[in-house]
Amino acid sequence: MTSTTPDPAALEAERARIREAHLRPAGERPASTARGLHHTALISSDVERTIRFYQDVLEFPLTDLFENRDYRGSNRVLLAW
Repeated sequence: MTSTTPDPAALEAERARIREAHLRPAGERPASTARGLHHTALISSDVERTIRFYQDVLEFPLTDLFENRDYRGSNRVLLAW
């Protein structure tokens, strides 16, 4: 079995691309449709697809996207609940 180490620069470039495509300035974000939920943790194999679902279908606006400090190479996606 071969293991590869993720390229940190490539991962950050992908996060920047997703932020550019989906993250709106705070004053331009719509109100969230969620009520009564503080936060939750989800595991996803496709970050951008997950963001599109929660933001475009459920109307939970993206508020931030950054590297998960606990699991290098993974992402932490923050959505407004």
